[in-house]
Amino acid sequence: MRKRLIALVMAIAMVMSVSSYPVTVIAETGTEVKLAITTDKSGTLAIGDEINVNVDVLTNPGVNNITAVILFDVEQYEFIKFSKNKEYAGDAEPGEYLTINTEQVENGKVLFMSTADSEFSDTGTYYKFKLKVRDTAKAGAASINFKLDAAENDSTLYAKNKTIYYLDSTSVTVPSNVISIPVTEIIISGADSITGIGNTTQLTVEAQPANATQPNTYMSNVDWSTSNDTVATVKNGLVAAVGEGTATITATFEGKTATKEITVKKATLIGTVTITGNAVYGETLTAAYIKGNAQKVEYVWYREGGTEPVGTTNTYTITKDDIGKVLTVWVGSDNFAGNVSAKTGKVEKATQKAPDAPVIEAKENVITVKNVDHDAEYLLVGDGASQNFGKETEFTVQYGKTYYVAARYPETATHKESEEAQSNPVTIDKAPCNLTVTAGEGGTVDGIPEGTVREGNEVTLTAKPGDFDHKFVKWEVTGITLTEAEAKANPITFTMGNTDVTVKAVFEKKEAVIINFNGLNFTYDGTQKTPEIGPEEVVGMDRTIEYFDSLNNKLKSAPNEAGTYKVKVTFTSSEASEYRTTWADATFTIARADQKKPAEPTVTDIKSDSFVVAFDKKQEYAINTTGKEPTEWAATIITTGLKPATTYYVFTRVKGNNNYNPSPAVYATVTTAHTYAWEVEGSAEVIKTVRVGGTLPEPLTGTIKNIGTGELTDITATIDSDTNFTLEAVSGTLASNGSLEIKVKPKDIPTDKEGTYKAAVTVKANGVNDITVNFTIKVTKKDPAVISGITDTTATFNGKTQGIDLSKAVVTGGGKALDASKLTVTYDAAETRNAGEYIATIKYEDADYIGSTTAKLIINKQDVTVTGFKAQSKVYDGNADAEVNSTNAKLDGMIADTAVDFNKTGLTFKFDDKNVGTSKTVKNTTPITLTGTDAGNYNLTNPIVKLTADITRKPVTVTAAVAEKTYDGRTDDAKVTMSASGIIAGDDVQLVATNGVYATADAGDNVEVTVTYTISGVDKDNYSYSIADKAYGKVNKADLNVTLTAPAAVKYDGITHGVSDVEDNRVEADKGKTLYTLTYAGGDALPVDAGIYSATAKLTAEGSKNYNLKANTVDVVIDKADMSATNKEYTVAFMLAGAQSRKLSDLQLAPANVSGKWSVATAANDILDGEAKIDGENLVFTVKSGLTTADIGKKVELTLTFTPDKNYNPVTATVTVTLAQDTYTNSIVGTLPTQVKLGEALDLSGVKLVTKFGSGAPEQQLDVNDDTKVEVTTTYDHTAKEIGVKTVTFTDKANGGITYTHTFTVVDVIEGVKLAADQIEYNYKLKEATTIGFDGKIHAVYKSGAKKALNHADVVLTMSDGTVVDSAKEARLLNTLGTATITITYTEKYLDGTSDKQSVAITVSVTADPVKPDGTPNAEGFAVTPIPDAGKEMEYKDGAGNKVKPEDVQGKLADAAPGTLEEEVKKNPAFNNVGNGDVVYENISFKDNTGKPVTFANGKMQVTVPYPADSDKGDEFVMLIPDGEGKMKAIVPQKTADGLQFEIENSDVTFAIGWYTPAPSPVLPTEPERDPEDNFWNEVYWTLLRSGQGSVITANAGYYDRVPQGVLRAVDISGNTLIINSAFGMQVVVNPGALEKLGMYRFYYPISYLKEMLKGSSVISGSGTTGITVGVLMPTTGDATVVEHPYTMTPATAGIIPGLESAANARPVIDNADGVSVLDGAQRNDGAVIGGGMLIGLGLLALLGAAYVTMRKRGN
Repeated sequence: MRKRLIALVMAIAMVMSVSSYPVTVIAETGTEVKLAITTDKSGTLAIGDEINVNVDVLTNPGVNNITAVILFDVEQYEFIKFSKNKEYAGDAEPGEYLTINTEQVENGKVLFMSTADSEFSDTGTYYKFKLKVRDTAKAGAASINFKLDAAENDSTLYAKNKTIYYLDSTSVTVPSNVISIPVTEIIISGADSITGIGNTTQLTVEAQPANATQPNTYMSNVDWSTSNDTVATVKNGLVAAVGEGTATITATFEGKTATKEITVKKATLIGTVTITGNAVYGETLTAAYIKGNAQKVEYVWYREGGTEPVGTTNTYTITKDDIGKVLTVWVGSDNFAGNVSAKTGKVEKATQKAPDAPVIEAKENVITVKNVDHDAEYLLVGDGASQNFGKETEFTVQYGKTYYVAARYPETATHKESEEAQSNPVTIDKAPCNLTVTAGEGGTVDGIPEGTVREGNEVTLTAKPGDFDHKFVKWEVTGITLTEAEAKANPITFTMGNTDVTVKAVFEKKEAVIINFNGLNFTYDGTQKTPEIGPEEVVGMDRTIEYFDSLNNKLKSAPNEAGTYKVKVTFTSSEASEYRTTWADATFTIARADQKKPAEPTVTDIKSDSFVVAFDKKQEYAINTTGKEPTEWAATIITTGLKPATTYYVFTRVKGNNNYNPSPAVYATVTTAHTYAWEVEGSAEVIKTVRVGGTLPEPLTGTIKNIGTGELTDITATIDSDTNFTLEAVSGTLASNGSLEIKVKPKDIPTDKEGTYKAAVTVKANGVNDITVNFTIKVTKKDPAVISGITDTTATFNGKTQGIDLSKAVVTGGGKALDASKLTVTYDAAETRNAGEYIATIKYEDADYIGSTTAKLIINKQDVTVTGFKAQSKVYDGNADAEVNSTNAKLDGMIADTAVDFNKTGLTFKFDDKNVGTSKTVKNTTPITLTGTDAGNYNLTNPIVKLTADITRKPVTVTAAVAEKTYDGRTDDAKVTMSASGIIAGDDVQLVATNGVYATADAGDNVEVTVTYTISGVDKDNYSYSIADKAYGKVNKADLNVTLTAPAAVKYDGITHGVSDVEDNRVEADKGKTLYTLTYAGGDALPVDAGIYSATAKLTAEGSKNYNLKANTVDVVIDKADMSATNKEYTVAFMLAGAQSRKLSDLQLAPANVSGKWSVATAANDILDGEAKIDGENLVFTVKSGLTTADIGKKVELTLTFTPDKNYNPVTATVTVTLAQDTYTNSIVGTLPTQVKLGEALDLSGVKLVTKFGSGAPEQQLDVNDDTKVEVTTTYDHTAKEIGVKTVTFTDKANGGITYTHTFTVVDVIEGVKLAADQIEYNYKLKEATTIGFDGKIHAVYKSGAKKALNHADVVLTMSDGTVVDSAKEARLLNTLGTATITITYTEKYLDGTSDKQSVAITVSVTADPVKPDGTPNAEGFAVTPIPDAGKEMEYKDGAGNKVKPEDVQGKLADAAPGTLEEEVKKNPAFNNVGNGDVVYENISFKDNTGKPVTFANGKMQVTVPYPADSDKGDEFVMLIPDGEGKMKAIVPQKTADGLQFEIENSDVTFAIGWYTPAPSPVLPTEPERDPEDNFWNEVYWTLLRSGQGSVITANAGYYDRVPQGVLRAVDISGNTLIINSAFGMQVVVNPGALEKLGMYRFYYPISYLKEMLKGSSVISGSGTTGITVGVLMPTTGDATVVEHPYTMTPATAGIIPGLESAANARPVIDNADGVSVLDGAQRNDGAVIGGGMLIGLGLLALLGAAYVTMRKRGN
């Protein structure tokens, strides 16, 4: 900044000295004024040439001052004269405003100035001067320039508006001239010999005369050669020694040649050899040759006593053979004479690190080393262990003891024995015991310990009955002792001892409830009937009663109609119940009721051929001539066209129905009229019976009736005998319809004995046959009377006299009922009041009958129960004595006015045992007895009274004491002693502290300890223990001994150094912890800088917690390190007089960034002005002025010394400064394209070629578009359509050596890009790859012919359907059989934003290996298994009918074209839920080993194919396969772990597989509730159908009273059978065919339940929130195509089904052959063809209909 201000002030002073123009002190860079220097000669000049120089103003917008400072090369030019050009001076005289300063002309500088008060804008030549080429000029450039340094005190500028503007290189133009002096000869200078192969010497060439063109400083423009390159080589004058001998070096410059002979000699090898590394086996020794004169040496190692080398590199790894020997390394070089060497000490065996600490594992009493090192040996340490190391790694030890394992490496031929490493100790658990727990039938056991059970473990087991029908009984044990009460306790707790224990929980079934049914026969009376069922109630059980009709249909309630029924009673068990779940059923009947018989039929108007009957509508009638009761009845009978004189019987009865029997029949006898006819009324024999001792009857009478139409005359009557009877007289005539009585009286017939007495009366009349009437009197004895209905009577004592029950007694005799009230009873005792057994005699007698029988009367004792005793609870006291209060004790169940009591004095009570428990049983020790006169009539139910009371735990206090210890890092070794107070003497209670764990391992006076303890002993559970949560113990600090080892002294290396080793005696737990830190010279940081540091240790906060420190002190020594610096040579242009600076960083100080100071010493020289000096980061030296070309090549040596501030020793470097010619570099400003579109010309606008000169001369900028100054050449021809890399080169015409080349790329845009695919086959085996391997096989091909290989990342893949092939699709493609066309699309994007897209197609083929029909799958999972018909063997045949061996048959799975199958799939409802992209088509065929097609017979083939690639095993699958009869059928394949399984009947099958994700199952309400909308919807009907051909639709799951949960779905369609399953397991098998009605069954459920069930289901459709779509499949005539009829039913439109408006009008749905009436008005949609038959299912998911709802047409 200071220089800038000085320059500005001086410039102002100059301006002010020639003008009064006021100038503000402001300095900027300006470009408005442009100046130029022109000469009358350009190019090459010769000595003595004169040139005229003009200073021109090219542009001038109007300024107040123009100052031009001209610099010319005074070594080349001398100044002749100057002049002003007043032609451009305006009106004023030149001297008024034109000024020239030539004071510095001898230094090559002249100043021109034009100034005025007002602005001037003149252009043209302002000044002229003349220069002459000096006689002493040197060949080379001769410059004339403007001075353009605003920082100097005189520079080129202009002033305007009180502001000074400095010109820069963009505002001036200068000439370029070169002086040429011919070379006459050249001279080679330098050494004549080189000592030491690899050394060099520099030769230089000097051209004559001295001012002629000279070689450059580097001699690189001189041509050099050698006569013998095995002796010496040369480059740029630098001669390198290669081998001993002599070589001639030749130099050529400017057409002149010179030679020099060089002699090369070997030098004697000097230097030192060092060996680093320890002389120990396995170590690698490194030899180093230092402080020597050879650059490249060879190493040879020898073993003591050996003559052959053992190593030939600078490193050597010690072997077993070297142990005990000294090693020597010799160093030599081919380029040097002699050798140097070094030796080691005797080689020792290597030490071994200790092995890794053994990691041991204890399993039972075996300790195993887990991290076995096979090179190590091991030792078990502990009780009973061996004291010798060995290879054993598994040790059998004692239970309950502590052990550890030590490991070491043994001494070997190469290694010393290692130190030992120790494992962590392990304590072996106590010995294990076997605990075997089993559960008997009916239950399980909880709480069984997992893993090993050991002595001292407490085990609690709980027996759990498996259901409410079982109960726990007891524990059966071995190995432990249980009291009877303990054996029945549940749960059970015990402590394991040292013996094996078995425990078995015994369960038994609870008793069944005894269910009785009484009264199983009823007669219809219109009321509900149910048998008497006992018991009515059982504690803890629910009783349910169900009724079923004769078809086993469940009824809603008890029946009231006549019929046969079943009643089922179930008692459901619970935990509280004493009985298991029990059910029983009984059949009962409700008989039809009888009806009273009607009056006999009324018959009138009897004629010979007819009569009239009066009919009643409530009765039915029959007629015959036999008089037998008819079997056929009618509402009326025909009574015309009858035979005359014939007897007819007219029957009638009241009609019967479901609930009433027909009444008994009655009849009227009618005889059609005849002229003369008679008959005996009734029987033709009159019989009377008289008992022995009885009275004879009055006269016996027989009647004859005239049934003809005429009167009978001449009637006579005669008797065959009058011994015992007398005949009375009769009338001689009998009118039509009249009656004639025939009477006889008995006489002389005895009645005191049995006998039979008869007489016959014969009656005669005119015109008719004789009639005989027989009369009989029988005298008989009394008949036996049979007494029944009387059973033994059992009663209970009630304090009163009791007797036999005669209420059901029945007495019969002679086939009729007798009067039971006449029975009499007598007993075998005087009184029947008291309990006991009595014999009763029952008798009957009347006039005709007599009989008797016996029965027992049993009077049982009355049960009484003692109540009112109350047991008192107590605190455990070591005995089982119980205290019972008997104040309120009494007998329950006594009968009033009876004498009974009990004695409660002297009763003692005890608990079951002494142990603690709740609700424990308390019982009296001796039974209670009854007293009183009626004691014998009572039964005491509880002579041993069972009471309950609690025994609570006795509190005791437990204390724990902890022993003192020294810190050891452990928390688990607290030694704890426990004691208790309050334990009853003699009780078995042990308190043992099994483990004491400190809360912290740290030292302290009062460290908290958590105690783990066991309380054992038989009586341990009878106490409650008050135990302090924590105990406390003292842990003292341990001594920490720290030993530091001092390291060897090191040189400073910039890293930290510390002691070489630190050891301490810390406890195992603290390994890895920072217990102390090391201090160096009192500081915590590791030392880095050179110096001596005293090291010791100090405790950290972590260490001071638990340790007292004891540590030693050692010294750490770090010596200063050496530095290096690189000598440097600089060249400066001899013209650049003045200060020169060079960066000190060029000396490459190593290491870098070291702080310190540089100093410099200057040797005597001819080129520098004064001493060199250090200025900051630069070396500064001043070049003398007045140097000439004669001084080129002169040198000066500067010695620079760097003295570091610390850590390093001083270092010295030599800098050589040599005078030389000028140098240059060039570059480009502006923008050059990196890509050019084909056909477009290069755009070089704004591009300039910039040249910078090494001497500091002003840089040169040339516009490359100025063809007068710059030559542009390029390899690019925009008219030729060539793409690729091109170049453009710019050449400075004035300076032919100045060029610049730029590289760019021509891209093909106009013609675009094409794709080409290699002609290869993309063939894969199923599932063998996951991506299509086309990388590098598809190319982008440009018009130029260039190709670019493409891979997956460059392109987009699409299938033939246009879908993009992502990773999943590509995987599917390679996991699905068949071929697919893949389109590969590549997009080329260009710089202008445009793009070009091209595509190419490849074909990918996926195949699978064939398989044999033995069920074994191939690698892709395809399998086939024969299923021969029953009793047959599967046969295989070729096309000619020849049999093929099964082992020669191969099944092939292949992809298939969709073909017509695709249309079948689209119209098949089974595929309704399958998406278009989720169907695959495949083919299965069979061939023999020669490739011929094979067919099979006598069976089917089970096939398993892989799941389609992007399906999921949770999907639903459906297939379309041939049915064997030329049609396709839809089936659901079986899902298995290996794939989809199905059966085929043909050997060449093409099929389709579709899949879809099923809808979620509906969530059902737990209980159906009635809905207000429920009317006829409460009952929905479905119909079973039967085909005319005999195939039957059956349901094998019975009938349900509620709708099945879940939609029924088809699970198999095979042949002519459709199998449908529901979620409840209901299965329907359908064999389609023409259908007829079988019957109708009902399902009951509310509509609200259905709505909930159908949420989310695929069967819901239609509008409205309450609408429910019902799928109905109806049979039709003709082809019987299955038709789906979805329509919506709501409660408001229930009438859509005629006859089902309400449940009361319910009727079968199918009324005719095709049932079309059901679907009146319903629209029909095409559905699926299933066989040739139909299925109807009416109802919302009622079995069959819903099964087809999901098979709806696409789009529905």
